[in-house]
Amino acid sequence: MKNAPSPDPISDAVSAAERAVSRTLRELGSTIREVAGQQNEKAAAELNRHFTRMRRFESDREWCEALLDSACQFCRRAAFFSIRKGQLWYQGSRGMSAAAAPEPVELANASAFANAVSKRAVTRASRTAGDLSNAMAAFTGESEESRADLVPVSLTDRVPGVLYTEGAGNVAALEMIASFAALSLECHLLLEEGAAGRRARVRTAASSTPRDAAAQRFARVAVARIVLDEFDALRRGRLERSIYSKCASSIDAARETYSREHHGLPDYMHEEIVRTLANNQPELLGANYPLARS
Repeated sequence: MKNAPSPDPISDAVSAAERAVSRTLRELGSTIREVAGQQNEKAAAELNRHFTRMRRFESDREWCEALLDSACQFCRRAAFFSIRKGQLWYQGSRGMSAAAAPEPVELANASAFANAVSKRAVTRASRTAGDLSNAMAAFTGESEESRADLVPVSLTDRVPGVLYTEGAGNVAALEMIASFAALSLECHLLLEEGAAGRRARVRTAASSTPRDAAAQRFARVAVARIVLDEFDALRRGRLERSIYSKCASSIDAARETYSREHHGLPDYMHEEIVRTLANNQPELLGANYPLARS
């Protein structure tokens, strides 16, 4: 009789994350329709179609197009800029001429974009060079009176891009769309990491042992699962500086499994919790968060 294959905690976590993101995306889809106050079934069906495209994208272009099409149901004009090596790169737009798109712009020179990225929050900006940079203001059409809303697309460990919008009828709806897009992207990246033979995004030092690398990888996937499974609770916890109270059962379960399966190694789980759940701000975890293992 053959022995049953030993369980793979990474694969199990990835599978659970995939189920969690599917459930979360469904919930987000329902919520955004309520927030946006859809007036007819046709508009709701169109939005749902864009969400499905974002869930099942096969290229960056497909993901971007679905994001822009969704956003433009709630704003007059929109554009998406990815962030690479500290620069903003134009990826697509609605209501703007792609022929006039700017060359890559240093994020440091676009103060409003930089603010949206650093705070991971929607930022209101004037359409001026002072807020957007010379190149961006020229692209959007500089105007002292007009305003734009910059909506970051935030993953657990970084902000890969910013959604630029004008004439937003419902900023909350746009924020939900950006969250939806981020979760779909996070899920794809997580599943890529979990696939056999794929390299994890966790960067380990050259001197790390295989055991350290495995522990870091486990922590990365386990915490990503918490983000996907506790999306709403985590957002409330960050705002109220009580992440642990809001997500205690999931955090405790992850820490217990890590302690059992990676005993004797540094507490990479704690490091990942601080870095990803708390955005490198330990105080957001709350006073009752258990300290890292010594």
